[in-house]
Amino acid sequence: MPELMLSDAIESDVSDQPATEVQPSARELMMEKIAAENSVRVKNDFDGMDEDADIDQDNPDADQLALQQPATPPVATPKVHTLKVDGEERTVTDDELIRSYQKNAAADRRLEEATQLLRQASAGAQGPGEIRPLEAVRG
Repeated sequence: MPELMLSDAIESDVSDQPATEVQPSARELMMEKIAAENSVRVKNDFDGMDEDADIDQDNPDADQLALQQPATPPVATPKVHTLKVDGEERTVTDDELIRSYQKNAAADRRLEEATQLLRQASAGAQGPGEIRPLEAVRG
């Protein structure tokens, strides 16, 4: 069997015909379109900037990263109310008003329950020495 030389093998694999152009995939076409749109957007964003603005020469991506990072939202100041309690003016926030209302509502409900139990106990006692079971007092 004749031995093929390396140069013969290379020549047999290579043809004299020009290489056919490979069509880009849909993904590649979309990536090119996105890159072009971003270039236009970046150009429009920087058109209004001062040309003398400081640009970090050591890190050219720093300006773009700064634009991409969201600005910290401003801290909302709580709404303040002025109230008069026992003739004295007080300044309270919404959170303090809500917390105070919740405590007072719970305290009012418990006080009403205690008042009802006391009335039932007073009405149910017929004599000074009579002891009634707790279940009978609660009703």
